[in-house]
Amino acid sequence: HLLQALVLQQLLYGVAWWLAGELRPEAKRASVHWTAFSVVSAAGLQLVILRPSLPSWAGVSLASWLLLAGFVLLRRGSELFFGLRPADREHLGVLLLMAAVLWWTGPDVQGNALRVPALTLITALVAARGVHRVHAPMRDEFGTSLAWVTHVPALSTAALLLGRTVWALGQPIERVQLDQALFTGEAVAYALQIAAAS
Repeated sequence: HLLQALVLQQLLYGVAWWLAGELRPEAKRASVHWTAFSVVSAAGLQLVILRPSLPSWAGVSLASWLLLAGFVLLRRGSELFFGLRPADREHLGVLLLMAAVLWWTGPDVQGNALRVPALTLITALVAARGVHRVHAPMRDEFGTSLAWVTHVPALSTAALLLGRTVWALGQPIERVQLDQALFTGEAVAYALQIAAAS
């Protein structure tokens, strides 16, 4: 199963990021965030996999929130790595907004019409804003061309999630599921692997 393989891979990347932080103390704060991204994303994906046997609040609502929180942790770690002041108000606002959407929609199928597009859209914006935040220091450090090349995984993820948002908005409620709309595409899985490894 693709999602289960991705869970295991995310956990392995989490161990690698933790070890990197131990070896490079100057990057420890960033590596802790990237480790947390890997673990939190893996936890969210595992809840999606186990959803049929879990209470709906765990398999749907908590899973959705954890997946978004993982991307926020990834972005905050990148901000720290490049010496930027983390945009904590924005990060908190995003997490609270998603929590409000999840509370409003609840975990039932009827909430899919708002919950799934909201999650994919907000996550896409987190990824795109992350690129915007770190582009200048990356350009200064690596040059314009290499900076844009390193943005490809995040921008690809954002573009794919935006496409999934549009797809979810055009589907009947019963066809819109979190795993279909967000993480079953191999392109998203590949982008997550690159994000965890880069």
